[in-house]
Amino acid sequence: MWATVQAKLGLPPTYLQLRQAAQRILQAAGSKKTLGKNWITEFIRRNPSIKSIKGKTIEKARIEAVTPDKIKEFFEVLSQDPVFGVRPANRWNMDETGIMEGMRAAQKVLVPSSIKKVWVKQQKRNTWTTIIECVSAEGNYLPPVVIWQGKSVQQQWFPDDLIQFDKWKFSASTNGYSNNDIGLKWLIDVFLSRTQCGRSDWRLLVIDGHKTHATDEFMLRCLENKV
Repeated sequence: MWATVQAKLGLPPTYLQLRQAAQRILQAAGSKKTLGKNWITEFIRRNPSIKSIKGKTIEKARIEAVTPDKIKEFFEVLSQDPVFGVRPANRWNMDETGIMEGMRAAQKVLVPSSIKKVWVKQQKRNTWTTIIECVSAEGNYLPPVVIWQGKSVQQQWFPDDLIQFDKWKFSASTNGYSNNDIGLKWLIDVFLSRTQCGRSDWRLLVIDGHKTHATDEFMLRCLENKV
């Protein structure tokens, strides 16, 4: 059925979308009836192969970037020397997450009854705040960097008591995203300064392919510090 196919394509229909589709089918058949307020509930009851769950939003580009071939290629790189010889304590993964102001709360969508969780692609972005995180293979973590949208960091953005944030780093950019300068500053002030190891040891830093993570200066700093 249409709802099941849409869910498998990563576009599970909402209650409103299903109701609109059903209403159009009625109109195409020449019927002037309108669906009752309990139609969705009865539809799910009559079709045990589907169910209703709350979808969690995720960026469209992020969900479409994950393919079996790319995952396989990633693990092939990890199995090669010298990467394979890096100790777990020196293996770090850096990524960026964010908080979107004005994003809609999770909404109910229809999926096959065998599915327990589904991600709903988020098409529109509003005010965005980025958080840079870094965790090691042994579960250790570095202080986060918070990047607000603005020309500079403003005092009024902070609570009165800052003691719990004393090790955090804060920055700002015009769009709330990281940039070349912020990425390099994170590498020097956070990663390199807090993950020091023996002179003969290499560190592994797993990052995504964003251009701010692979500038010439960023890569040269890594090489100079055996990263």
